[in-house]
Amino acid sequence: MNAYAGTGGPGGFYAPPTAPGAPVLGPTFGVNPADLDLAAKAAKESGEAMPAELKAIHQPSDTAAAALSGWQVGAALHNCTAAWEDLLNKLASEVDGVALKLSQTATDYRNADKNGATGLKPSGLFPQGAS
Repeated sequence: MNAYAGTGGPGGFYAPPTAPGAPVLGPTFGVNPADLDLAAKAAKESGEAMPAELKAIHQPSDTAAAALSGWQVGAALHNCTAAWEDLLNKLASEVDGVALKLSQTATDYRNADKNGATGLKPSGLFPQGAS
């Protein structure tokens, strides 16, 4: 993520635009919405992949628990797998929520930029070129 101007992130280096000869104001904060989009995409893909990974966990765990049938360790393994599944499903849901929030944040930054630019345009009261 490019939280600070001049730092690298998934989308590359970002620095706020400056005019030639403009004074340097010190460290600035900048956000690159494209980096937020990339992070949202990565989070979404990770969250979507997690439930499929559960299938890979169940088969060997169920086989081992069945082989240990009648032993306390077999029941404990079954309970451990169930708890692991529950936690992975919750994590996948949280990661999906983070992806949505990152995407919305990127949209909000773009909208704020657009609205700020629109607000700085001359209004009809003072047409451009009029004194």
